[in-house]
Amino acid sequence: MKANSIITIIPLLLICLSFTACNKQEEMHPLRKSLQQAVFASGHLEQENEYVIASTADGIIKELNIHEGDNVTADQILVRIKSDAQDAQLRDAQIAYNDALQNATPDAPQLLQIQSQIDIACGNGETRLPTGLATPASWPCPKD
Repeated sequence: MKANSIITIIPLLLICLSFTACNKQEEMHPLRKSLQQAVFASGHLEQENEYVIASTADGIIKELNIHEGDNVTADQILVRIKSDAQDAQLRDAQIAYNDALQNATPDAPQLLQIQSQIDIACGNGETRLPTGLATPASWPCPKD
């Protein structure tokens, strides 16, 4: 009988405890305290859709066509740069081009100089190849 009474008392006690626990509510409130420790960390932030632009030319920015936050499109001119180095390269290229045009004519100074050297080398037709060598097709002197 004692076992039966213990079996009935334990569930009753558990039920009573559960009712008393449900009635009591815990409340939490934030507390304001002074900072006692600090944590320092290193790192960097990266933004999505962020791009870095760079120039292959040295110089000074002459014109800036965009501002921070602007959207850009393909082939849009963003910056104009004044570059003394590029101006010098352009002048050199124009000089080389003009020289090449001048040297491409039949009366070009370089071609006339080469022809003069050939004439001097051939002399009066007495310049001959050593015995046993055939005259090449590109030989500039008159053939025997």
